[in-house]
Amino acid sequence: SVLDQHLANNKYMCGDQYTIADMACLPWFDLLRKQGYHHKDGVKTMDFLRMKQYKHANRWADMLCERPEVQRGMLVTRGHPKPWLNPDDTRFSHLKGKKIKNVIISGQEKMLSMVNLIFSRMAFNTC
Repeated sequence: SVLDQHLANNKYMCGDQYTIADMACLPWFDLLRKQGYHHKDGVKTMDFLRMKQYKHANRWADMLCERPEVQRGMLVTRGHPKPWLNPDDTRFSHLKGKKIKNVIISGQEKMLSMVNLIFSRMAFNTC
């Protein structure tokens, strides 16, 4: 994995400092290693992707998950990956509405673009 190879020589995604790159990538990696994704046609990532083999990425994720700030942030999305889209979750009822929904979707698109940029920079060793 590109991430595992990169973290073999780096403490964090962008060297020796904890950055937004770590914040953006940790939830995706942590979900994959803990429960994986389940596609509607029955395919599960855990059936073909063995996350334990990525020792450097797991070290990085374990280190980040020990941070109290990360633990608090992960509580927001526990049980549902996008709690603001869950109609039964009243914690985010103040975010309901078209204008806010567009902001959230725009934010998700920006986050995906940022994650793609991070991985492309890691691949070319410019991060």
